[in-house]
Amino acid sequence: MKNRLNKVLCLSAIMGAVLVGCSEDSESVAGGAVEDFGVVANLDTVFVHDSVKVKVKDTVRVHDSVKVKVKDTVLVHDSVKVKVKDTVVVHDLVKDTVRVHDSVKVKVKDTVVVKDTVNTKDTVLVSKGFNLSGFAQKGPFLKGSEVSLYELDASNGMQPTGKSNTDLVIANDGSFSFEGVQFNSGLVGASVTGKFFNEFNGSNNFYPATLRGISDVSGGRTTMNVNVMTALEYDRVIALMQNDPDMTFAAAKKQAEMEAFAIFEIDATGFELSEDLDLFGTSDGDAALRSVSLILLRAALNDALTGMVNALSADLADNGKIDDESLVESLIVSAERSDLGGRIEYAKENLNSLNISDNELDFGKYMQEFWRKNKGLEECTAEKVGDIGLMEEKPAYICVDSSDASVGTVWRRATAIDYDTIGYGHDYKNGIAKYGSVNTDSVYIFENGSFRRCIEWECSLAVGCVKEGDTYKYDGEENVYYKDYNFECVMTEKGLKWKVVK
Repeated sequence: MKNRLNKVLCLSAIMGAVLVGCSEDSESVAGGAVEDFGVVANLDTVFVHDSVKVKVKDTVRVHDSVKVKVKDTVLVHDSVKVKVKDTVVVHDLVKDTVRVHDSVKVKVKDTVVVKDTVNTKDTVLVSKGFNLSGFAQKGPFLKGSEVSLYELDASNGMQPTGKSNTDLVIANDGSFSFEGVQFNSGLVGASVTGKFFNEFNGSNNFYPATLRGISDVSGGRTTMNVNVMTALEYDRVIALMQNDPDMTFAAAKKQAEMEAFAIFEIDATGFELSEDLDLFGTSDGDAALRSVSLILLRAALNDALTGMVNALSADLADNGKIDDESLVESLIVSAERSDLGGRIEYAKENLNSLNISDNELDFGKYMQEFWRKNKGLEECTAEKVGDIGLMEEKPAYICVDSSDASVGTVWRRATAIDYDTIGYGHDYKNGIAKYGSVNTDSVYIFENGSFRRCIEWECSLAVGCVKEGDTYKYDGEENVYYKDYNFECVMTEKGLKWKVVK
């Protein structure tokens, strides 16, 4: 399935039969310079430190924590023991600093001491090329959108090396593919520019957008998606790598992803990496991606999406937080309006209409949790259904059952009906009628966790028509006109209604 991308990193400092020799003119070895007290060359006589002659006949290549039996012991940074006599070739990557830093004893009259450092922070690829495919998603980017894949240099501040490949999105599902890419580094950046499917209105967005991503393909990775989360974390990943020489790329990626999701009050601890998240996937991380994608789309409006995403990414870079309060406020407003305005249901229908996946697209409660926490509302639980929150605001909010099993109980804007039924509680069966506490002539029907206004015969009968096929016989004394009439709850073009049956 995945092609293992093996790399070979050579330490060409050989002292005795262990140290790899580099001339003074050598520019670099595995990303860092090696400069001994003398000049060391294979198959030559070398004077080191105290003019001791050492003949170098073998080559040692150190690429990872591997034990090889040879005559003497070389101490390497993280206590990896490599014994030297034969050629050692290890097909993997050195991701840490390798130090040959203490007295290496070779069988000669004196001791050869090497104190130079080889820095190998870059993940180095020496291969015939690697393949990489994925999906570019805001909504899905459209066929013909441009995708650029470029090499990054960790030893040079994560800057592009100048090597890049460009291709196009090959279908309206956002799919793209690169084959036989020849990079020296396993750290790659990706950028996609083009128009995309708009989840809100169900059509192709008129304005193009650009999203970025960053990943490490050195371990055999062959897939990489580009989405709003890869774009939000991009600058933070680079800043972490630049500011901390001991930071590994994997650690920087996970920290940046956690901080980017935290903008939206989402805990990404158990999520996959952002480049593995899929707008049409079924994991919690996929649901969170869908929510963030919708929030950003509504907050940005028109052609401002690229600018907003890049502004958030740049703000996040220095400290892992968004300091621009106006940006955060725009996201909160977008989340609330999208959630309470029923936009999630539209987005579900529109994404399903693409027939890209048969998965049930769960948005979870991520969107509501974001604006709720920032509004100061407590969690809406089953025990609080019918309760009014933030009464001082107009309108306030009421806790209701969403009737969506994947979402559960949620807050929505309180209406005049909610105010007229405050204190009635929520422990009722569907169809129960109540008169208003303020407008005492108004009849309200309890259905799915909250009250609604009565419709036609419901108002006279004070009984709700909430289940097709239900029957009711009026036997009250208040209005003899309805006495002994039979009613049936039937489905009409306008919904369920009571129908008189004799």
